[in-house]
Amino acid sequence: MFYLNRTGQPEGPFSEQQLVEMIRNGQLREGWIAAQGQNEWSPLASVPALAQALAGPAASGGYAAPTAGGYSPPTAPGTTEASAPMHAYGTSPMAPQQGHPAHAAPQGYGAPGGPGYPGAPQYGGYGAPPGQAPAPGSQKKAGSKLPLIVGGGVALLVLVVGGAWAAYAFLFKADGPRVAAILPQSTEAYVEVPNVRAAALAIGKARHLKEDPSKDDAWAKDQAAVVARSFGIDETTAIALALAQRSFGAGVSGFQSQPKGAFVLQFDATSPVEKLLASPRFKQEGALGSKGKRYSLGPKAASAPAGEGWTRALEEMLDRAQTDTQLNLGWWESGGVLALGSPEFLMAIAAVQDGQQPPLAKVDRFTRAMAKNPGDAVLLGWLDGVTVKNELAKQSEVQLALADEGAVLSVSGDEAGVLTRVAGTLVGADIAATPLFFEPGKLDYPDSLPAETVAYLAMSTKTSLDGAGLEREFMALVKRKDAGAEADLRAATQQFQQMTGVSFADALGSIGDEIVIAGLAPSDMKVQGFDPEQLKGAGAVMALRLKNPVVAEKIVTQLRDQVLAKEMGNQLTVKGKGMVVQTPLGPDVVVETAFVDGQLVIAGGAKPMVDKALAALAGSGTRLGADEGHSGVRATLPKEASQLLWIDTGRLIDRMLAGNPALSAMSKQAGVSLDQIQLTGPNRLTTSAALTLRAQSQTWEFALDSTNFAHALGLVGGLGASAFMSGASTALAASASGLPTTPISAPGLAPGAGGASCDKAIQCCKVLMSKSGQPGSNCDALAMAPAASCGQAYEGYARAAKALGSSCD
Repeated sequence: MFYLNRTGQPEGPFSEQQLVEMIRNGQLREGWIAAQGQNEWSPLASVPALAQALAGPAASGGYAAPTAGGYSPPTAPGTTEASAPMHAYGTSPMAPQQGHPAHAAPQGYGAPGGPGYPGAPQYGGYGAPPGQAPAPGSQKKAGSKLPLIVGGGVALLVLVVGGAWAAYAFLFKADGPRVAAILPQSTEAYVEVPNVRAAALAIGKARHLKEDPSKDDAWAKDQAAVVARSFGIDETTAIALALAQRSFGAGVSGFQSQPKGAFVLQFDATSPVEKLLASPRFKQEGALGSKGKRYSLGPKAASAPAGEGWTRALEEMLDRAQTDTQLNLGWWESGGVLALGSPEFLMAIAAVQDGQQPPLAKVDRFTRAMAKNPGDAVLLGWLDGVTVKNELAKQSEVQLALADEGAVLSVSGDEAGVLTRVAGTLVGADIAATPLFFEPGKLDYPDSLPAETVAYLAMSTKTSLDGAGLEREFMALVKRKDAGAEADLRAATQQFQQMTGVSFADALGSIGDEIVIAGLAPSDMKVQGFDPEQLKGAGAVMALRLKNPVVAEKIVTQLRDQVLAKEMGNQLTVKGKGMVVQTPLGPDVVVETAFVDGQLVIAGGAKPMVDKALAALAGSGTRLGADEGHSGVRATLPKEASQLLWIDTGRLIDRMLAGNPALSAMSKQAGVSLDQIQLTGPNRLTTSAALTLRAQSQTWEFALDSTNFAHALGLVGGLGASAFMSGASTALAASASGLPTTPISAPGLAPGAGGASCDKAIQCCKVLMSKSGQPGSNCDALAMAPAASCGQAYEGYARAAKALGSSCD
């Protein structure tokens, strides 16, 4: 007999068969159980019969619920499950393990005896049951499972995915979903690379890469050596492991209760995987269903990683990789499937492998979503719309949600870089209630921006409504959200009309079909932290096309003469139909409003940037449309879009490196090398994204297309992370941000806490800063750090100084 806990209060007791029937009837999907007379709570899936019922319909041949007395006793400490009788999809509950609270007796509660014992216990390691807030002090444990899966999964993926560079010589075209045929039908979100080799080839042809990494044999050999050292296998096996890998991905379920998931890898050949699992770091712990084996992974015995830079970082990651009671490693030789994840999710995968449950690939709404993917995608992803709708339904103010088939992700390769697309359908009350909608347009405005543009956002304002219709629908939308706000808005529109002599409807009707906002910077600008003085050389511009320039000119004239002139005095100068306003930042920093060829332009910043913006929009000067770096990524996006974003990523990183010369060397030492990335010139790395929103019958179809977005975010993030990993972040942050040269105080740290090791780190830091042109006095901040941190910082500084041709000795 078992007690059941679904809401924080115990129910029962129930027999095992009763619980099985509740699961099969859909009355029970999540919860915790405690055997009568025991003092521990465990997940439903910890009982094999319940795990089988959760995994899918019963089937003949070894999957019936065990008979009374059929359970083996708890495994004794130190005994592997391989020696105990195995049941389908799980084992008998484990005895509490010293030092790990996953199944420890609830603190403050006696053993579950009869009905009516006190309320919900604390759930060590697994979090509170669905619907119950975690107890004080348990939040960290409750949310720890997914980070563990992610951390362990990343290490496992790096082990086999990274080695795929060695397989570049093989040309395979992209496949359809493969991991989706392995994951269970309960999966609510997934992502996969269906063909590792095709993905590597697609990404490797990007023109912003100085060399094709597929020809970098040294890279593959170095990684094979790292894998061989970390797992005690020979390099031939390590390379064979990479060559054998076909696909990889991840799936997650239980978003609304307790998330569970796994990383999954599929291999064409199983022999290299068997040799890997024979490593002393892997230990077989039991079975998963009738075809799978369960393993644990332990960390490598302490030893110093070899090499420097990315090889050292990779080896350190692999050496520390391990599983615990919240993670299992499963291997199905018959399907070439290797998975790392939560025990419950692996049992569901086992049910799919044994034919007891259909896979995600057979779910109807999943297949409908996949139809939106292009055929050349090298990465696929999916988010279940039903899950999202159920979650948003709890928030009454949310009036939009995904349709049942959800959103789909696809990634492909191009000479311009990595192309990403997210598509889906939006449904909800707001869609059916209003015709207020801006249609997609060509968005060719950005081509008229000056060549000094480093980023812009262009938006379509194309609509079939006139000014009066826009005002009416806008008011109706505000009223639906907040009736009181509508009255305030009407009062504001009346005040606007009194001030300008133009009605709000006429003002809306004067706006054209496109608007753009852009940031500008000179080519020699250096980015050094967040120093406001740097911005004096930069600029920004907003421009919008006009349907009725006369109305816009009247508004600007009235505001200038009746309001701004009185407040600003001689800081404002009339210029044609517009004006120029001097700013407090200096005589050369201005804001200018002008009418240029039927456009309203507002430009601000350094006067040279303002002049270049006005000249380009008027048709003279060098325009962004002539820049191949811009036009190359624009050509990968839809011809029409609702919004368009572009960032000159390579140029910004180049200017960042110019302001911090040591950063490139430190990044290389930490494993993030910029040597192979074009940061300047026509083939430089740039980033773009286009959002397309189209109104259909009672729905909005959306698509978000981007080029190099994930690549750019990873690169910029890697720069910051590499500075930290190299131990130079403290001094760099101080010098780049203009912080005072006195030591930085921190709670719990006293000056000189690091002793001699900090003196050594400070000295090495000053050598590095001197070499890179930064003030060495900022290194004094290290005096506040503990000795261990200073020692780590010194190693990073020494490696960076060596890369710059200097030495700390």
